[in-house]
Amino acid sequence: MNALNITELACAYSSTRTSRDIANNLVLSGLNLSIEDGEIVCLLGRSGCGKSTLLKAIAGLIQPVSGTIALHGKEVSSAARVSPPEQRGIGMIFQDYALFPHLTVFDNIAFGLKKQPSEQIRQRVQEMLQLVNLYGLDQRYPHELSGGQQQRVAIARALANEPAILLLDEPFSNIDSQVRQHLVREIRDILKQQKVAGLFVTHSREEGFAFADTIAVMGQGRIMQQGTAFDIYHHPDNRFIADFMGAGNVLPATIEDEFHVRTPLGVVASTQPIPMAKAGNKANLELFIRPQMVTVAAVDKSADSLSGTCPQATITRQQFMGKSIRSEIHLDCCQGSYQLVAEHANPVAGNATVQLNIIPHDLVLFDANGLNARQKKVV
Repeated sequence: MNALNITELACAYSSTRTSRDIANNLVLSGLNLSIEDGEIVCLLGRSGCGKSTLLKAIAGLIQPVSGTIALHGKEVSSAARVSPPEQRGIGMIFQDYALFPHLTVFDNIAFGLKKQPSEQIRQRVQEMLQLVNLYGLDQRYPHELSGGQQQRVAIARALANEPAILLLDEPFSNIDSQVRQHLVREIRDILKQQKVAGLFVTHSREEGFAFADTIAVMGQGRIMQQGTAFDIYHHPDNRFIADFMGAGNVLPATIEDEFHVRTPLGVVASTQPIPMAKAGNKANLELFIRPQMVTVAAVDKSADSLSGTCPQATITRQQFMGKSIRSEIHLDCCQGSYQLVAEHANPVAGNATVQLNIIPHDLVLFDANGLNARQKKVV
């Protein structure tokens, strides 16, 4: 059984409930999402796409216009009925920790356990302190802790009630960058150890890749694609997702055969068959190329090595990124001018003329509507 099932969810912020008013103020529309028991899903999306609205709907703070939300098979939200937040068994972690400043660490963690016997509360709090590596700090106050320690207290408080699912709203955004990477791994390990399903909201791709099992990319009030970070990064369903998941180059392309397309850089090879390829198919497509798939080789302008090499490209800017050099490249050819980005190991002389090649890989091709052309079946 899934920890969470959301089906055709629509939500709106509106002062009235007329159909026209609701239609004009929809924040979520036709949204579908499922999370398995023990799975951590990262909800990625730009500001204003509806991420926080979705969390509020799951928590029971917003009533849907249509659709349903079910937790472990039990429907908790619909247009007709909403179960109270306190009856949902949901834990929440916020970016500002939301700790009670006048309570000790012990009392913060024990806050939701008041109905239990005192000895049981003490034992549970100590278990949580050990779990989040804060044992011995139970009598400190939040202002006596670092940001990472405060977020651990928030995690312990949320897990103390054994929630069915944990909602995390950008929990690492206020943590120092030097601590954040370690804390991301640590909290992920805690959730996995406790076998708690989690929905993690962020706008940072790097945090999402490190923390979650699967990624759900959100846009236009719905989930546009859900899968592993590797699959979405390398096989985006559309141009929006491709751009959102990281920088890329776009070149016009036409199909040569089942394994090749022709571009302004020449013929580019695919390691996998192109499903829509067929005899005589010359559809206008766009080839999306990640910077790391572009190789850069310096050439001598005065040498014969340039003869027959077309097109010519020029490095216009280089930036050292730590693990690689990121180069901006101007490409001139008979089809027009293009600005490309490449990532390579060694620097190249500024304003150098270079030869570009595309490493053969599973090509990402988009049609005129910006949809992944690989999803089309051969006719």
